[in-house]
Amino acid sequence: MGRRGCTNDFYPSELEWCSIIKYFDNLEKLEIDIYFYQASRSRFDDYDPFVEMVQSFIDNPMPKMKELKLCAINAFFQDEFLSNLPLIFPNLETFNLVELGQQGFTDKKTVETKKLSYWRMDTILDVLNSLGSIKNLCLPTMEMVLASINDLGEHNKSVHRTEHVFCKALDIIDKNFPLSLGNLKITDSKYGFAILKEKMKPPKMFNQKEIGGRQILDSEHIEDRGEVRLKLRPRGRKRKRGGNKNHDKDEEIVLSGELIKSLYEAHIAKSSKYAKFE
Repeated sequence: MGRRGCTNDFYPSELEWCSIIKYFDNLEKLEIDIYFYQASRSRFDDYDPFVEMVQSFIDNPMPKMKELKLCAINAFFQDEFLSNLPLIFPNLETFNLVELGQQGFTDKKTVETKKLSYWRMDTILDVLNSLGSIKNLCLPTMEMVLASINDLGEHNKSVHRTEHVFCKALDIIDKNFPLSLGNLKITDSKYGFAILKEKMKPPKMFNQKEIGGRQILDSEHIEDRGEVRLKLRPRGRKRKRGGNKNHDKDEEIVLSGELIKSLYEAHIAKSSKYAKFE
């Protein structure tokens, strides 16, 4: 396992005891009710105790484990751990995350109002395939914002590749996740792709950064003019005579700061729909 790209690191002292679990060979049911506090990544640049902990589980699988229940979302909900569930617990039948309240003593928000970042663009399909293989799956309401795969704050995938990944993710959730599961939202902050799985409804995919069905590829704040300039994805390809293909030129839309402010106050600020995942 390589170094992960997101910044969810944990204190080594809080993870050391976890590897002891693998020595319980006959364990069939496990409930973990502990919150692992995150640490600054810079403190452990040369030592990654979390990856070592996951590897120790992979090297010592627990075939008798049937049920895993978590009462906190962070270390054991990280993509490295989830994507390896079939290797760690090859006969797991139930994976249950209870309806969660506060996470940690200093946390004043519940998971239902949090945006989490424990999954990445490069691992999301592995995570969903792993979760989809479990017979009894129960997840709490949450929004998972896919984390970066580098230190620049965003992933390095193209808009076409990102869309392809989300289409495959939608297909996995639609085919393998229980209809009763919800509400799960997976979003990409770079291009605006989103998947929403509501309870007793099939998942749907949409884009949160679109104008007239065209994605916003980039934005620029022109402060001295009080404007925001949006760069839109080309409409498609046109074929010229002779068989050459040519992309439509990029199009820009300019919105005034006053317009953005008025739209926000009129439609967003007081709407419970948008406050749900804030």
